[in-house]
Amino acid sequence: MKRALVLSGGGAKGAFQVGALKWLIKKKGWDFDVIAGVSVGALNATMVALGKFDRLEAIWDTIQNKSVYTGYGGKISLFLKALTGSASIYDNTPLWRLIRAEIKPEDIKRYSQSSRLCWVGAVELHSGDYFKGRPTDTEFPKFLLASTDIPIIWKPVEIGRGQWVDGGLRNISPLGDVIDQQPDHITIINCNLKNVEPQEGKLKTMIRIGKRSLEIALNELALNDIDMFLEMNHLAKQNPGMKKKNGVELKAFDYTLIEPLSSLGDTLDFSRDQVEMRKNKGYLRAQTLVP
Repeated sequence: MKRALVLSGGGAKGAFQVGALKWLIKKKGWDFDVIAGVSVGALNATMVALGKFDRLEAIWDTIQNKSVYTGYGGKISLFLKALTGSASIYDNTPLWRLIRAEIKPEDIKRYSQSSRLCWVGAVELHSGDYFKGRPTDTEFPKFLLASTDIPIIWKPVEIGRGQWVDGGLRNISPLGDVIDQQPDHITIINCNLKNVEPQEGKLKTMIRIGKRSLEIALNELALNDIDMFLEMNHLAKQNPGMKKKNGVELKAFDYTLIEPLSSLGDTLDFSRDQVEMRKNKGYLRAQTLVP
């Protein structure tokens, strides 16, 4: 069976994906032939594609905020950043170090000798276009960093003459990247709730307002993307032989959609208790859906 895996964006909520994958890979013995991800899903997707799931789990078992980003010392620091025209609030240098340490030449060589396909997505700011990258591409580690790069939170990643940011801006769950490969089964692990949970109290700081806005935007993008897939899949099942406008016949795919039933918390909160909560929720959700 040709299996495909799609991993959405969601920042620190990516721990939910690791929990779900632990059940699928370690307990059910699933392997994936086609893998696509954006944002944190790009990081998780790459490690799975390189055959390093155990190492991925170990990283999430020790990760903290300082493992991913530094910066923001309070209102004065934020004011100075705005005053000096800073391009970001935080600095993701720790994440860049982690990527360089984990994406090794021997890993790429092993991937290139396998039949597995992997894509991660990023957006180029000047053109606004979405691009896919593969582990064998030149400067892939930088492209992977770009796929995780949340605008304003972190400064854009410069590759060549371009400025690159989070692929989730255009493609929060890159289903199209795997559908073209005509898999027998698609596993979608979405980190975002179907409905944004109401938040109590006023949002008084720029940081909190920005985070909340990001959560709402990611939720809407994920919902639209997945809903479109489900709708087209339903149409294909109900109307065999139906064709799209370009003349290509619609195909109904066997799929498993794994997504949280309750809040996974703050997108940028990599604290140990929150990471463990998300991992456990992912594991239990996958266990329920794939017994």
